[in-house]
Amino acid sequence: MSEIPVKVKIGERLYPMRVAATDEEHVRKAAKMINDRITKHLNTYPTADRQDVLAMCAVELGAELLRNKQQHTLAEDETRQSLSELSSLLS
Repeated sequence: MSEIPVKVKIGERLYPMRVAATDEEHVRKAAKMINDRITKHLNTYPTADRQDVLAMCAVELGAELLRNKQQHTLAEDETRQSLSELSSLLS
């Protein structure tokens, strides 16, 4: 898979990266999501240090990722259970 150079701005810094071409849109959307959260936190806590704001964003996004993984795992388990029940009915 070929990588392409991408520059994303997070906060006040520009980050040059190399990403798979298929991931470029995700990287840009992730940077926008982070910047939106930074703006929200800076509006809520105007005196907050930038490092603290980035840490808050990281914790929020990490917690969101873990919730999504847990929901995905529960959905997989329910699907397996349903398939098992259907298989039993068909047998």
